[in-house]
Amino acid sequence: MELYQWTIVALLGCLIAELLTGEFLFLGMAISLVPIGIIHATTDEFAFSRDFIILAVGTAIAAYALRRAFRHKGDANGTKKDISKY
Repeated sequence: MELYQWTIVALLGCLIAELLTGEFLFLGMAISLVPIGIIHATTDEFAFSRDFIILAVGTAIAAYALRRAFRHKGDANGTKKDISKY
């Protein structure tokens, strides 16, 4: 199998894991695997440091953006009163 095909397999694995968890982390990883797959398809070379940096930064940005975009109103509940007071 070609290198970009392994990237597609990893992307599909992340999408399946996202369906099981629903935390936007694996969806962020799948989104950041798309440019890595395009790079692998065009250059056909594996550079671990380049791919790892793209994956790490892309996952962090995508997961943050997805959490902000699909936030529920009840996700961040704040309270003004002291919760340890009886």
